[in-house]
Amino acid sequence: MLRLLQFLILSILAAILVSWLAKQAGVTTISWAGWQIEMRTSLLVAGLGIAVAALLLIYRFLRMLFLWPGWLGHNWQARRQKKGERALSLGMVAFAAGDHKMARRQARKAEKLLGAGLLPDLLSAQAAHAAGDAKAAMRYFTVLSKNEDTSYFGHLGLMRLYQEQGKDAQSIEAAHKALAYADGLTPAAIRVLAEEIKSHQWRAALDRLSAFLRKDKEGLSSFGVQDGLAPGQLNDPSLLAAHLSVLLSEEAAEGDKKAYLERALEYSPRMIEASRRLALLATDSQKKSAVKRLEKDFKAFPHSQLADMLAKLSGDNEGQFIARLGKLAQTSAYPDAGHLIAAEWALKSGIWASASSSLAEISPAGQTNTYFLLVADLAEKKHKFAIGDDSQMTPADTQNQYSGFGADSIGEKEQALKAAAHAPHAASWHCRACYQGLIEWEMICPSCSVLGQVDWCQSGASPPLAIENKDAG
Repeated sequence: MLRLLQFLILSILAAILVSWLAKQAGVTTISWAGWQIEMRTSLLVAGLGIAVAALLLIYRFLRMLFLWPGWLGHNWQARRQKKGERALSLGMVAFAAGDHKMARRQARKAEKLLGAGLLPDLLSAQAAHAAGDAKAAMRYFTVLSKNEDTSYFGHLGLMRLYQEQGKDAQSIEAAHKALAYADGLTPAAIRVLAEEIKSHQWRAALDRLSAFLRKDKEGLSSFGVQDGLAPGQLNDPSLLAAHLSVLLSEEAAEGDKKAYLERALEYSPRMIEASRRLALLATDSQKKSAVKRLEKDFKAFPHSQLADMLAKLSGDNEGQFIARLGKLAQTSAYPDAGHLIAAEWALKSGIWASASSSLAEISPAGQTNTYFLLVADLAEKKHKFAIGDDSQMTPADTQNQYSGFGADSIGEKEQALKAAAHAPHAASWHCRACYQGLIEWEMICPSCSVLGQVDWCQSGASPPLAIENKDAG
């Protein structure tokens, strides 16, 4: 409709122009080479217009005639490009869907239509790798590694292939070459980190892991066995960094041991072993500062080992030390755990009143099996004390003198033991990689042989994410 309207408007304008020219009076005389031509001016103008239009039509025809082969070639190339892009798209869809055979077929078709290029070569390499054709994958990834734009992906693919073939030296070499094109938190960097841990290059591993923790701590969770790591190696990367710091302290000179152990506590305040070793390093002149450090660590994360070290260095008598633990527990991040340790010390020292008051401070959420076992132990000790002292007394005298000690203690003990059987377990050592419980702290988990994932899971604290996921499953 729009074209018809344009045609009508142009026709009307042309008719108006012709009518106007026809009405114009005037004669044009042309004298040239002995010839004299006279004609109406309106006719001359119309003839010139027709001649110009004819010349334009002839020019366009000749231009189209000369450009026709190129036009045909362009259309043919456009059709090939369209078919090649369609094959490439179908190959990517097939690869994502898991049909590696179809992906390879489409990759070959795309390569034939589009020629060598980033996407066709990459699809061919990935499809060949997924289909198990290591030779073809190696060939394609080698080609990619020689192109400056795709060098990183080529070396990364070669790294994976060598890793699957058990060629660790070649895999690490390819990983280092890939890092020259893309540094940071990449699969190549994680592969190098895994090798550094495996070959006991603690300093290099700690430096690399520290950089990752500063830049992208959350991104570490996406790497695992496929990147050369042991299963669960990075379930808690900060804890791994703390363990590496402790390992470096063992190899460091005397003056550097303290710095590495303090660095371990910066990575993980739960690193009880680092705090214990720091206390062992304290000399007589440094005991006061060591005690302050232990108190700080105990408040951050109460543990019986810290309490033992604090007892050795503080010089307190039993009553003073139990009072100290009680004050620290009051301001602790985990007061229930602190009061539980204070109750254990009081019970061991025979100061039952302090044991009772410490147990009374523990909230219902912190009443674990250890809590009820301590309650039962306290009741038993009270009962034995009462029996030992009432040999010369009547039952009535014994009951009056040891109110709450005698027969009531037996019932209290039985109730506490029953409650302990159903109560949640108290804090314990466990491995964050394999979720196994341990009797004591180990640098390497004896169950899964993973380095740096043994941790103290505090009662009342949130469990590790990995354990939450496991329980949810």
